[in-house]
Amino acid sequence: MNSPCYTPDCALGNGRAGYLVMGGKSVEYGPQGATVSEEILERIERGQASRSKLVALLGEPSSKQQFKDGTEIYKYLYTKKISGGVVVFLILAVADSTEQRNELFFKIKDDVVVDWWKGKQDF
Repeated sequence: MNSPCYTPDCALGNGRAGYLVMGGKSVEYGPQGATVSEEILERIERGQASRSKLVALLGEPSSKQQFKDGTEIYKYLYTKKISGGVVVFLILAVADSTEQRNELFFKIKDDVVVDWWKGKQDF
């Protein structure tokens, strides 16, 4: 008959006692959804794509900024949060969370996308 397990060696499974390990990972996207693919971005040609085409492809921006000269900046913010953890039953619990922010900026003048660029931040 096995005796109770009170030492770390025993608890970690030296053959006298078992242990249970559970883990998992989840991915959540922000309100704009997943990041825009390169194929979609290639369809937004600088100097040719209209504002209406931009909105048709990407939806309404996260924010807009208008300047006195009539130029507008449309900002699309995409977030992806990855959470995960591991639990060794009755011994240890470890959790981790990473958030990535991908930003797309579009400069619009006279209803035409004249430029666009990307930004990225990890938290």
